[in-house]
Amino acid sequence: MKVQFSLNVSGTELCYDTATNATTTDCPFHKPWFGVLQMKLAMSLCLIYLLVRQKVTGKPYLESPVFKRKHFGTKYMPQPRSYEERRTLLQEAYDGPSWRTMLFLVFPALLDIVNTVLAFTGLLWVPASVYQMSNGAVLLFSAFIAMRFMGRELYCYQILSIILVTVAVIIFSVAGILGGDHDTVSPYEIYANLTTAYELPTIPVTSSDVHQAMGMLFILLAQVVLAAQFAVEEHFMIERHVSPLLLVGMEGAWGLVLVVGLVPLLSTTPAATDSIVAHLWHEDFTDTWVKLKGSSPLVMLGVGYMLCIGTYNVRTLVVYPRDGIENYECDFR
Repeated sequence: MKVQFSLNVSGTELCYDTATNATTTDCPFHKPWFGVLQMKLAMSLCLIYLLVRQKVTGKPYLESPVFKRKHFGTKYMPQPRSYEERRTLLQEAYDGPSWRTMLFLVFPALLDIVNTVLAFTGLLWVPASVYQMSNGAVLLFSAFIAMRFMGRELYCYQILSIILVTVAVIIFSVAGILGGDHDTVSPYEIYANLTTAYELPTIPVTSSDVHQAMGMLFILLAQVVLAAQFAVEEHFMIERHVSPLLLVGMEGAWGLVLVVGLVPLLSTTPAATDSIVAHLWHEDFTDTWVKLKGSSPLVMLGVGYMLCIGTYNVRTLVVYPRDGIENYECDFR
């Protein structure tokens, strides 16, 4: 996705070229909402896989009920206590989840859209390596939600892990900001100043610093939303027994409906070329279409990205059905 965002493609929108000190239509493909649309299409491939598998195997249901699944021979989900509850769940396995459950899946889909657009907007200004490593912040926010709202307790080794991740996220955030235009200031010099002079060295603030700081802020906010999304998804998998593969597929389908509905609104909102946060509420999809028609490498990157994510989702959620959601979310955002 970072490569796609970095491509300069001719379109209809104008941008400022620092090399020529003039405006041009040959601009970077900064389209986070189009990235969200790609993500939703890739997630929807899980539904296609389920339908094709059902047709090939001849099974009367899309996916086995979660409470019947085993991990190394042991069922890892809470088992229904009453026969009536078990009979209802088995019936849903054949008939599919109830319409009520399918409707409520719009809530994790909405959370997924919010965290994806925040993460992709941050990725516009932050190096891909820093972006990927900063995704570990979801561990901190997930632990807070688990303790505060789900009544869970943490062991000592889990607390130690959270502390280490917090320190690492702080280091990555500083590295993401200093990794831009500051060739004369190193993290060691900052440490030396703090330990000897008890003050930070003088660092000139540039527009690149502001962009990267805002990018890191967006990424961290995305991790907060992602942690909330994990909690909601856990409810659907445990309480409503929706399989991970079906859950991801329905999030993709609902996401497509929501994003397509937002396209006219995003295109008519006021644009602000000098504003970093404008990418959250405005995106010219006419310009996106023109750029796609005029750049075959961009099309190939987009299609390849969706196929990679779709294939990875199916592979992960079939091989590792219990923790596939977390693998998918953290590895390929």
